[in-house]
Amino acid sequence: MFCQKCGNKIDEDSKFCQKCGHKVDIKQATKKENSYHSPSSEINSVCEVCLQNKPTRYIDLYENVGALVMRYHKQIKGELCFECQKFIFWRFTLKTLFLGWWGVISFIITPFILLNNVIRYSINYYKFKNI
Repeated sequence: MFCQKCGNKIDEDSKFCQKCGHKVDIKQATKKENSYHSPSSEINSVCEVCLQNKPTRYIDLYENVGALVMRYHKQIKGELCFECQKFIFWRFTLKTLFLGWWGVISFIITPFILLNNVIRYSINYYKFKNI
């Protein structure tokens, strides 16, 4: 079964969607099960950062801060709205750009993290703008 609001797959015995908390109508969910495909930009779902019901896309962004002996890293992944993706992209990418190079391991990893963030954000930017 799938949630009528966000399209998340739910268990047969669930009364509420685990993702958005929408009350599940068993008859409606089973009717839509065969016709529903994965959530896309036409379907609003809940952004995992701002918790607003907006069009979302999946994204996976990284942040790296190098130190001489170790490195500090963060990752955010999930269904995010365009505004949250833009904010997190710039925060993670700029911090990595300026602080990610210190240390041997970080010096090697930082270009890949920057490239990953730019490519993933660019793809989602294009998809959001063509809704």
